[in-house]
Formats: sequence, structure tokens, C-alpha cells
Amino acid sequence: MYPESTRLLARARALTPGGSQTLSRQGSMWGEGGGAPAFAERASGAHLWDADGRRYVDWLLGLGSVILGHAHAEVDEAVIRRIRDGSHPTLSTRLEADVAELLAEAVPCAEMSRFVKTGTEACMAAARIARAATGRDMLLVCGYHGWADWYAATKAKHPGVPAIMETLAHAFPYNDLDALEGALKAHEGRVAAVMLEPTLYEAPKPGFLEGVRDLAHRYGALLIFDEVVTGFRWANGGAQEYFGVVPDLATLGKGLGNGYPIAAIVGRREIMDPHALVVSSTFGGEGVGLAAAQAVLEIYRKEPVVKHLWAVGAEFARRTTESAWGLPFVVDGFPCKPRLKCTDENPERARLLMSLVLQQAAARGVLLHLGGENISYAHGGAELYETAVALREVFAIVREALASGKIRERLVGEPYVEGYRVIAEEGHRA
Repeated sequence: MYPESTRLLARARALTPGGSQTLSRQGSMWGEGGGAPAFAERASGAHLWDADGRRYVDWLLGLGSVILGHAHAEVDEAVIRRIRDGSHPTLSTRLEADVAELLAEAVPCAEMSRFVKTGTEACMAAARIARAATGRDMLLVCGYHGWADWYAATKAKHPGVPAIMETLAHAFPYNDLDALEGALKAHEGRVAAVMLEPTLYEAPKPGFLEGVRDLAHRYGALLIFDEVVTGFRWANGGAQEYFGVVPDLATLGKGLGNGYPIAAIVGRREIMDPHALVVSSTFGGEGVGLAAAQAVLEIYRKEPVVKHLWAVGAEFARRTTESAWGLPFVVDGFPCKPRLKCTDENPERARLLMSLVLQQAAARGVLLHLGGENISYAHGGAELYETAVALREVFAIVREALASGKIRERLVGEPYVEGYRVIAEEGHRA
């Protein structure tokens, strides 16, 4: 079905572990054996063209980083101007202060900012800042915080991570204040920070985020919100603005650059300011990412981006739920970040059914993802209609497969293999 993607995948795997630099982009996320595209050639707006020339409605959008849509003209033009002026001059540029000012206007806790390139790097820096500010070494974590050693050590499987890291970070379950307080008591005097994703697909119970903040401060720890995903999607100021709970520090990424590499650590001045603390990178002040961030933040400020995400996501959820009526599928999460999820009680059958949906949707020009859908400013009525038509056909195939008991037979190749974030989240919640 995808001969050029299959050829390129074989070539890539001979040269690159897994065939991709990002686990969530690996072909195995849609199933092995040619059941889905594996390589893109170009993208524009809400659409992507694969290596075989097929066009898709893209509901992944750079794993959630391309909130404005692929190849956004205003952002790209800002980047091109910076490249022509030198993307990385020897001295700092005014862009650093420009972007920091825009973040201070938008994000409640962002009195000061430090810039890096990835969400993992931002979380690493936030951990160091918290340790320096408190004189403590331990972190309590909830959610997904990248591939750093200290975070990976909280998972059941973490090859390559020194065993000593297991003593420096511990996971606690979401929406469980008793568990968090128990961990704070058990490690009293050692916890530098409580770091969590304020939400993703599960909504916080009333008072949960406020309770996390109060407990952290009661035990002398800082509160860090990992807003790499929620920043600029739940609200311009992120989940902290949406839920009205302001952390001491926050990490930002993904939507900050609309596909260009840029991430940030933001927080209270007295925590962020110490000169003795080293968080320094050759590319921290690099111009391409900062130019993109400046353009992106200006667009968020003047256009109803977040309102659009919520409206389109709500319609995606409504139409998808209607098409899947009577089947073991739900759309959970928030309208700005919905997720099509199989609820079959048998885990292996659920994996087969979800694989079938992903493959059959791709065959009809709709690219969905195991890790949920990412609504963009470029999605609109045409993309919703095209997706709804495709999913009606997809779920008809699912009904037939369930009725006949021949789910596996309808798959091309193997079912999907879960990526790192999914594995990490499941390990955390267990």
C-alpha cells in the first residue's frame, strides 16, 4: 500500500535505531508491515503528503507542536528574516528579551524566562533550578516529563539509567492528594519540587491542583507545572491560566515555536535569578527558534487561536462519537486535545481494534494517532467533513470485523507498538 514509505523505512532502520529520531513518529505506532505511511514529503496547513504522494488530513500536527498549522506564512517569514540577518550571531540578540516579555504578558508565573530547545531539556533545567533554590535533591513527579535519567528512573523499565537515580525521583498518581502527601511525609526535608502535567486527558478533581500547590509549599517544596503540551492550547497562558492555579515554575515547548525548536523554563524572579546557577546552552539564544516564538506569541495575542482549537475539537469529538455509536470507542480528553480511545475490556483486542482504526483511517486520507489528536488553527469545516466521512466507513469495517470475529485478519501486518510516552504514562498510572 505504501511502497516508497516501506523502502525508506528499511533504509532508515539500517542507519538509525528504530528508523526514526522520535519514538512517536516510528512506523510501529501505526503497525508494522506496510499498513500505514511512515515518511512525509511535505506539509501545509492541516494537510500532509507522504512519500508515496498521498494526501492526508493531519490530526497529529508535529506531535502537537504545530498549533497554527504547517508552514504558517507569518511564522516562516519571521524565521527567514532572522536567517538572512544571521541565525546565531556571537552576541545575544534583542529577541531574547522580546520573547521573555511576551511570555511574561501571557503566562501567569513567567516573571523570568530561560530558553532551551526541547521539552525534556526544559524539564531538566526546571529540576536543577528547583534543587538550587531549595537545597534539596528529590522530585515527586506525575505525568510525562521526557527522557531524562531522573524521570525515566520512575518507570518500571529504564535501561541505561543508573540505579542511583531511583532515589532521586518518585511518581505519584494523578488526582490523589493522599498519595502525594504520603510521599511528601515519607521523604520530608528532601523534596525539592513537585512536578506534574496539570492535566492532559483526565480533568483535575475540584481542588486537586490547589491541593498540590498547598501541599508542596507546606513541605517546603516548589510546584512545577510541565506545560509542554498544555501551554498555549488550554489558554494563551496555559493550564495555569485555565485552572487559576499559578506554579512557581513552568516548562513550555511544542506550541511555542509552531514546529521550530524552542522551549522555555519560566517562573518567579527570586527562584530564576541566581547567577551562580548554571543553565547554559550554545543554542539557548539561537535566533531561528526565538524568531518563530516571537511571531507565534504575537499571533496568539491578536487572533482567537485557542477559541478555535476548542470549537473544532468539540466538533471532532461530536462527529467521531456519532460515527462510533455502539462500538467500544470514546473520545476523551478536552476539546482542545481530544483522544480517540478504544475501551474494549480485553487489552489485546483493544490493541487490534485501535490498530484497525488507525490503518483504515490512513487508507482514507486521515492521519490519527495512538497518543491522541492535536487540533490546530488550520483545521476547519472541510477537514472535519473529510474526517467524518472517512470515519463512518472505518467504523463500518470495525462493526463487521467484530461481528465476524476476524479483527486480526483485517489488519495489514502487525498491530501498533506503544511509544515511549504511552509506556511511561501507563507505568506511572500503575
